[in-house]
Amino acid sequence: MPYKAKEFGHYLEMVDYMNGAVLGKKLDSKVFGLHNLTFIVNDGADKTVTFQDPTFAGLSPKQIFNQIFAVQNNLAVLRDYGDSSPAKPQLAVVTDTFTVKGNGTANAILGFDNVDIQVNDIMPANIVSVFRNEGNRYHLIHL
Repeated sequence: MPYKAKEFGHYLEMVDYMNGAVLGKKLDSKVFGLHNLTFIVNDGADKTVTFQDPTFAGLSPKQIFNQIFAVQNNLAVLRDYGDSSPAKPQLAVVTDTFTVKGNGTANAILGFDNVDIQVNDIMPANIVSVFRNEGNRYHLIHL
């Protein structure tokens, strides 16, 4: 099994990842290009969020969260790890029964991979190394 290496800007981001969160990218105050794109999760059946931004003014992270919440209210949270200025929250899928589907058309904009990702805790026995470098970045190497 190959090793996986991840870098984080804040230790709480690393802790969320180790506890199974599937993290998107840091979102600007307005996210453009989401109108009619989809974010799909599965917990036995696909649940699809089709984002609406009919004025093309861009969606705030909170608006993105609210549109996801309207489809599935226990799926995701917004995380702000305080490692960027101005603040750039991330969307984190935290419910352990869900898979983030790789075929969502909004995945690239939100920072999710184009492969299915199951929310999974990293077992302690699979952690190879955790360290912090001089640039205050946190690194995790695991199986």
